[in-house]
Amino acid sequence: NLMYYTGNMEFLKRILFKIQLKTGKGGAVFCDPLTAMCLPKNIVENPDVFLLHVTRNDHEFAQSMFRLTRKRFASMFAHNFIPWWQPSVWPLENLFNPNIIKKYERVSQLKNSYFEGLSVNPNYRKVTMQTCFEDGFLNELIKEVFELEIKVDRSILNIKSNQST
Repeated sequence: NLMYYTGNMEFLKRILFKIQLKTGKGGAVFCDPLTAMCLPKNIVENPDVFLLHVTRNDHEFAQSMFRLTRKRFASMFAHNFIPWWQPSVWPLENLFNPNIIKKYERVSQLKNSYFEGLSVNPNYRKVTMQTCFEDGFLNELIKEVFELEIKVDRSILNIKSNQST
C-alpha cells in the first residue's frame, strides 16, 4: 500500500512480482489487491495476460473492513497498528474515528481508481462483485480466458474464503 503514496516504482514491482511468482502454482497467477499493486508494466501491458478487476460497492467494502477489524484479532491489529495497511487510514484511527466507515469508503474509491490504471491491458475487464455471482458468469469467463468448459456450481459461490474461525 506504500505505492499509493510513493508512486509506481517499477524496479520494486519487478522484484516483488518475482518473489510472488516463486510461490505461485504454475501458469496462472491470481492476485489480491495488495499483490496486484506489484504487477510490473511488462505484465500489465502483455496481451497474453488477462486482468479481472472485481469491484465492490464502496459502502459494503467499508462495512466489511470495519467488521473484520472487530471480529479478527489479526485484522484488528493490522488496521490499527501497522501504518499504511489501508491507504490513508492512520494507526489507531479505526478505533477512534467516529467516521471510519466514510474513510473506508474513500479507501475503496482510491483502490478502484488505482486498478482502473490496469485498463491499458487489452484483456482488462472490470466487473462488480454482484456480477461474479450471477448464474453462468464464471462459466463463461473461464471458457473465454482459459478455453475450458467448467461448470461452477452455485453452492461453491456461497463459501466465504475469509470466513472468521
